[in-house]
Amino acid sequence: MTTSDPTLAVVVARLDDLRSEVSDMRVEVRTTASAFLPRTEWELWRASANREIAEARADAEQAVAEARHEASKVRTEIDGRRIPWTAVVAAVVAIASLALNLWNGA
Repeated sequence: MTTSDPTLAVVVARLDDLRSEVSDMRVEVRTTASAFLPRTEWELWRASANREIAEARADAEQAVAEARHEASKVRTEIDGRRIPWTAVVAAVVAIASLALNLWNGA
């Protein structure tokens, strides 16, 4: 055996160092991983959030449709109360004609 060949004690010491480094890495990975969500948990959260957003959007669209329907009913009611312009013109002409007849006849 030459002096450059590793002895059994050196190999054992080297393996102990590797074991402790691997153990330290495992601890570091666990502490780092605890700050992150697993992919499945993230996917469940995202699906739940998307479902809530879709429900809120549907509720908002329904509310807008109901508001438009109410506005349409009010507009129809206002249009129903409005006097046609031909009736207004006929009343003005009748009053003017009556005034002229009274003024010329008196």
